[in-house]
Amino acid sequence: PLPDKEERFARQFLRAASLAGFTPLSRFDLEKTRELKADLLSLPVTINWDRLDSRWIESLLEDAEEGSVGSVPEALSDFGGYVLALKRGLAVERCSGRLLIEKLECLQSQWLLSVGSLLQSLLYRISRLAVEAWRTVLPAARGW
Repeated sequence: PLPDKEERFARQFLRAASLAGFTPLSRFDLEKTRELKADLLSLPVTINWDRLDSRWIESLLEDAEEGSVGSVPEALSDFGGYVLALKRGLAVERCSGRLLIEKLECLQSQWLLSVGSLLQSLLYRISRLAVEAWRTVLPAARGW
């Protein structure tokens, strides 16, 4: 059993991760990644296994089996009892075809950047003119 603070942290952490679209990495996800030979899990991470305290993860998984957490899948990966690995989203890259949508997205982003730059320069000029006008009007208003 965990102290109340650690248990509350673990639940709030999983709740925040769930709200952000993260889900625990399941055995199916891990196998699918290995089948695709994707480099999704080749992060340069070093774990000091001697200092790892996996009690809160084990307790969290026990609570999930009882139904109190609810967001932990049944088929966790092999390292599920030691480390909580989270994933978010799924990206499929396409390298063939006309790639029309990708080209439109690129044009859209370039257009938005140019419009933003134009608006920035326009607002800068307007603010300069307003400051200059205020400096000329203020001494004239004090003279009245």
